[in-house]
Amino acid sequence: DLDGVDIMLGVCSNGLMVYKDKLRINRFPWPKVLKVSYKRSSFFIKIRPSEVEQYESAIGFKLPTYKAAKKLWKVCVEHHTFFRLTSSEMVTTPRKFLALGSKFRYSGRTQAQTRQASSLIDRPAPMFQRSSSKRNSRSLDGGTL
Repeated sequence: DLDGVDIMLGVCSNGLMVYKDKLRINRFPWPKVLKVSYKRSSFFIKIRPSEVEQYESAIGFKLPTYKAAKKLWKVCVEHHTFFRLTSSEMVTTPRKFLALGSKFRYSGRTQAQTRQASSLIDRPAPMFQRSSSKRNSRSLDGGTL
């Protein structure tokens, strides 16, 4: 963080989570994330402005290596595409001679496509007994996990 204290970033179905000392201090849900990028060993996310904000905000994280930043970027692109889009993008633009940036595109099925395919499978309802459980997670930002 800004004070030089190590933080951890987590990528999940809900978005990008920021942890400090095993306590979630911030979260960036996929609907609010406009863009993810990396440059050298830094990882950046661009956040959609809320109703009271006028401009988008960009947040950067310094990672230990270039490879760590690239891996985090790639995982975020996959998760963002899978959990946000109804179908994966099929890019058929003509090749440019000197194209800058990454050519990586998520090409698998999205969550919406997977759910639709699963709903078409004819199977009997499972029989199991539910038991109550307790949530053991803490959060500083007041949100639910």
